Amino acid sequence: MATSNFFYRVTPTTTTSSVTHIIANNNGPATASLALHRTFKATPADGKKRRLKLLNAKRYARHRTTDRVRRQQKDPSPGKDLNLALATRIQKTETTHAQGSTLIQANDNNNNNKTILPDRRRDPSSPTIEARRPKRKRTPTPPASPRKCRPGQATYTSDIGVNSQVPTLSQLCIESVAHTIDRYHHLERVLPQELLQRILNHLLAIGRLCDAHLPRLLTPATRSLQIAKCAGLSEVGCTYIADVCTNLQELDLHANEHLSVGAFRTILSRCSRLVSVDLNGCVIAPTEQWGLLGPVCSNLVTLNLAGTSIDDAGLKHILTSSSRLFRLNLRGCKNITDAGLTHVSAGLHSIDIFDCTQLTSSAIAIVASRCPKLYEIRLPSSVSDSSLIALSHSASNLRIIQMPSSPLVTDKGVRSILDGCLQLKTLNILQCRQITDDAFLGDIPLHNLSAIDLSRCTNITNRTLKSLASRCPNLKSLRPSLPIYLLSPS
Repeated sequence: MATSNFFYRVTPTTTTSSVTHIIANNNGPATASLALHRTFKATPADGKKRRLKLLNAKRYARHRTTDRVRRQQKDPSPGKDLNLALATRIQKTETTHAQGSTLIQANDNNNNNKTILPDRRRDPSSPTIEARRPKRKRTPTPPASPRKCRPGQATYTSDIGVNSQVPTLSQLCIESVAHTIDRYHHLERVLPQELLQRILNHLLAIGRLCDAHLPRLLTPATRSLQIAKCAGLSEVGCTYIADVCTNLQELDLHANEHLSVGAFRTILSRCSRLVSVDLNGCVIAPTEQWGLLGPVCSNLVTLNLAGTSIDDAGLKHILTSSSRLFRLNLRGCKNITDAGLTHVSAGLHSIDIFDCTQLTSSAIAIVASRCPKLYEIRLPSSVSDSSLIALSHSASNLRIIQMPSSPLVTDKGVRSILDGCLQLKTLNILQCRQITDDAFLGDIPLHNLSAIDLSRCTNITNRTLKSLASRCPNLKSLRPSLPIYLLSPS
């Protein structure tokens, strides 16, 4: 099949009929003639589009130049001078496009010195065009620092009170669950024991804990339970605690004055693994009922009876059955006398008998003779030099001695403690006004003594500080008397 091999340039004046005639004269087939006819028929329209595109480009360039001149002259309404400048600018622009080169003028960062940057595509000898000021890069805004609150200004107010810190997400969740706890029925199966205790503490803080909430918060895995000062706890709740918390080891029920001795006895008798009980501030009337707790306290190691109404008879029943007792707190028990301390066990390591008003100086001698392993003691204000001498001879392993506000203690008693208790680490003689510098004079080094409280001991001067500096090489905490005497370099 023959094909027509020729090249024909179509001009704007060429018509469709002439193109067809030329193809026919060159013996081209009819199909080729029709194809060329269809092809060259759209050529004049393409030329028109090209001319319109060039015209629009010129109009766009003229429009941009007009806006640029207006901005430079800061005149919103164009006048005769503006038209003249516009015509000059258009002429320069057309000349630049004809030559095919230009220069780009840009402002530097200071906006004062103008730098002319050559463009590789244009001739440096051609007129220049002022370029727009380059946009400054936006620096990322640093994250806002947490707002600091002024002293006394609260950032968060919860149902417990005003806090100075914004709560964490877990705290908010605990508060939400505590307020809507009646909607949940099996929290003990979902939440860990730590969160259950925090929810229980929050309910205690807002005063909403009652017996109905205990089944949702207690499990057999509960080992430590703190239900202090809870008006909603009754004997029914104590019975549920005793039935469910079979592995309970630590129980804090202080300040529950409305509970009877039967509630305490139920828990102590059924929770056989209980080793620590806090009954601080609990009032049981009559006082003879304290003796009912004796048989159920055989496994206790720590017992806090501070501020209770227990008497000598009740203390005797508890101490005789608690052979494993390690720590005993009787602070503020007004009904305890010297006879009650005659039943303390030999394995006792720590005892607090401060503010027991009916105890005499002979009670310290009784404790010292019956407790040779005594590690810590807090003495009442009735202590004297004779009781301290007996304590230093019988309990030489003492490491912590506290005897604040003891008006009968003199230099003789303190010197006997320092010379006899060589393992002593902490000594508190707050407001013992009979003690002078002579109490700390001596040659025996006190290597273990690390903390001394001499506050309000007005008869102690810088001589004591010099002596302690030489005798106590490991001293870390010292609260001197008031006023503070400064040592001289000598």
